[in-house]
Amino acid sequence: MFRKHRDDLLDAMERERAAWKMVVTVLADQVEFLRYQVTQTPHMSPALRDLAEQPTMGAVPVDDGFRPYLTEDEEELLALRINDHVSEVELRKLAEELDIPVPSLEADE
Repeated sequence: MFRKHRDDLLDAMERERAAWKMVVTVLADQVEFLRYQVTQTPHMSPALRDLAEQPTMGAVPVDDGFRPYLTEDEEELLALRINDHVSEVELRKLAEELDIPVPSLEADE
């Protein structure tokens, strides 16, 4: 009877350890995803980074002014517009007063 109880406890401990390992893996993946969203560069070891930074023959730098995030002011203006608290004209006036670009709600083509 004691052996069966001990085996049940060991099995439960193994399942809990596997569950915690899965949680840690998922959280690590989320951290890497968020790091990539902010920096737009994947996390690499120093050896791989040195290899990846070597210039290639066909590499053309792209500078299209794309920002992967909105500022807090832009987010607040968009929220006001989306919730119909301000009209499009008022949105543009507020953006001019705050000297920020007017965020677009239109889809990119």
